Amino acid sequence: MSDRKVIGLTGTIGSGKSMVRSILSAAIPVTDCDGINSDLLQKDGRGYLELQKNGLLCVDEHSEIDRPAMADQIFDDPNKRKAFEAILHPLIIDELQNWISEQDGLCAAEVPLLFECHLENMFDEIWTVTCSDPTALERLETQRHISPEEAKRRLALQMSVEQKAAKSDVLIHNDGSVEDLKQTIDALLKKEVS
Repeated sequence: MSDRKVIGLTGTIGSGKSMVRSILSAAIPVTDCDGINSDLLQKDGRGYLELQKNGLLCVDEHSEIDRPAMADQIFDDPNKRKAFEAILHPLIIDELQNWISEQDGLCAAEVPLLFECHLENMFDEIWTVTCSDPTALERLETQRHISPEEAKRRLALQMSVEQKAAKSDVLIHNDGSVEDLKQTIDALLKKEVS
């Protein structure tokens, strides 16, 4: 009998989900859907081949995925975004389920579109990372080099913080320092194991 408990980690763009994942990974097994997606899109990976078969592959001169070109397509064209998601999301979910099935004890998975993809039932608890819009915009500009206009556009495409908060078990407000965030995560992990 497994005593597995799986935390689904999600949040809005620029909220600091990846930092939370990084802090958690020092204490428990953690995976992330962006990493799974990246593996699937390696040359001749399952995702790469499916996109190629459907005429949706954007590649550079070395036949590697051209990520900026692909991101532009996804964010610029709602129909293309749906086509990409219809191919990649089932593959990502399949890999995620395989990873979860191999875990024993407390573990976590970062799933940016957890609610949008209706994956709530895969997790025992859902933690949502939030921050103010000005903080998110500043992080996207300084850390990811996304222009303020593009960042606002991407924020507008996502489910609102209020909607995500209403569906979550734990809300992590991340407008402070990394040290503040570490203290918050440590306190949450202590509760999980007590």
